[in-house]
Amino acid sequence: MRSVAISPDGKTLASGSVDGTVKLWDLPTGEMLTSFLHSDVVTAVGFTADGRAVVGCSEARGMKLWDIYTGRLLHTMNGTQPIAFGADGIRMATSGGPRYIRLWNVAQGQLLKNLSIPSTNNNQRIEAIAFSQDGQTIAHAMRGESKILVWDVETWQVRHSLEKHSQAIKAIAISPDGKILASSSEDGKINLWDVGSGKLLRSIKGYGAIVFSPDSQQLVSVAEDNMIQLWQIYGSAIEQ
Repeated sequence: MRSVAISPDGKTLASGSVDGTVKLWDLPTGEMLTSFLHSDVVTAVGFTADGRAVVGCSEARGMKLWDIYTGRLLHTMNGTQPIAFGADGIRMATSGGPRYIRLWNVAQGQLLKNLSIPSTNNNQRIEAIAFSQDGQTIAHAMRGESKILVWDVETWQVRHSLEKHSQAIKAIAISPDGKILASSSEDGKINLWDVGSGKLLRSIKGYGAIVFSPDSQQLVSVAEDNMIQLWQIYGSAIEQ
């Protein structure tokens, strides 16, 4: 397994694997529902907002979108991981290589914008992308770098450059209410930032994947000992 995602109604789980498949699982029973064949290792998966389609992403072979109920391949798109969905579940931000972020209407398989990002010394790929629920903010970090750039989607101007981590960024996430950006790093810290001001609110201990709860009140993270951590957020403060 390389990636998982849960459908909007909470009933189905999608998984992407090194065997080149996207599989759908019934969460109440644990039974496999169906399997879609990509052409390479599936490194990211996601659902459209209506839950009727699933996308599988391959680093070498792009993205494919399937109809869950008919099994029909709907679209093939030229983008790669990381991927992040906007609030409506229709717009999706993906990597377009080391120099671009691509913005898609995933339901139609249509490229909306090809957004240029600054070149970097290491010329590595994009490590992480986050897309705000209101569709106005995209944040990204490059592989091997400790800096996060926060962009205004409409003007494509940098709002903030967040640079308090001491080692490479591993994951970023924007809370559903759009107020907090969380970033995890190889330095063993998860930083919480105010999206509006770019101010660092607090640092907590954590590493690897991070995700906010739908109500923005909780943050799930991973500790170095592979324990799952659940944090309760109170405004700009956070407590375990």
